[in-house]
Amino acid sequence: PGLSHGHVPHGIPRGSLIERDRLSEAAYAGREFDVVVAGSIHSREELAVLRRAVPTQAQPWIDEIVALMAAEPWMPFEQAMDLVMGSRGVITGAWGTMSAVWRVVTAELNREQRTRMVSGLQGLDVAVFGGSAWGEQCAGSIRYAGQCAYSELPRALARGRACLAWGPTQFEHTFSERLLLSMAAGCASVADDRYMIGRHFGFDGADASVRVFDARQPGACRAAFEAVLSDPAAMVALARQGRAAVEAGHLWSHRVDSIASLGLGAIAEAESRPPSLVRPASAERRSA
Repeated sequence: PGLSHGHVPHGIPRGSLIERDRLSEAAYAGREFDVVVAGSIHSREELAVLRRAVPTQAQPWIDEIVALMAAEPWMPFEQAMDLVMGSRGVITGAWGTMSAVWRVVTAELNREQRTRMVSGLQGLDVAVFGGSAWGEQCAGSIRYAGQCAYSELPRALARGRACLAWGPTQFEHTFSERLLLSMAAGCASVADDRYMIGRHFGFDGADASVRVFDARQPGACRAAFEAVLSDPAAMVALARQGRAAVEAGHLWSHRVDSIASLGLGAIAEAESRPPSLVRPASAERRSA
């Protein structure tokens, strides 16, 4: 009794919003890249270091869990781990082993998913911002644009007409501020389909302000970008709607209001509760 629950998603500062007059077809024609991407991946050497922290007998499990989660992007780590390790009679409540496996699986899955999406855009004019591990992945029409400080992301994303705004690898159902920054920068935002994107931006594929694709389907990411880039008027409309959605409900000022509302609601509920339902603190807790 008395436990309150609320969902407060990511927010971004108002200063991340591009000026509205820069959202025109003429302005888009002057943008430097067709597609921009921002995000990190581990190098092979870094992955090898993480693997060495995992017991030898668990090494095959890592590969199977990564393959399973790559095939089923909405499957959480805990479920994949139970399926793979539990099928071998392994007790999956060994927290030390689980945490080591989780770190490696997340890093390897992150690299697998992101490099697959980016390589599938070969032939399009793509700029990748991120750590140096991207260097070996970029060739042909895919260019490595170098590292980018977080504070510079809005400016970097505004160099592209469309943005691959992928979601956080470790949280399979939600989106990060990367999607919001893409929309705020006036990019036509394309993202892997996630439950919380639909929850916040529309239940019918979220196409009103975000173009989503099914990451389970080979070529779906490429097809989404080809559709967006082939229609300049629709691309600009998508960018305008995305920016408007962020300004209307996804700035940090909105998050502060949400947090304050949750707190006030919890206080009001506690004050309205009959005294008999309020358990007094024990002497031990009072002294602590």
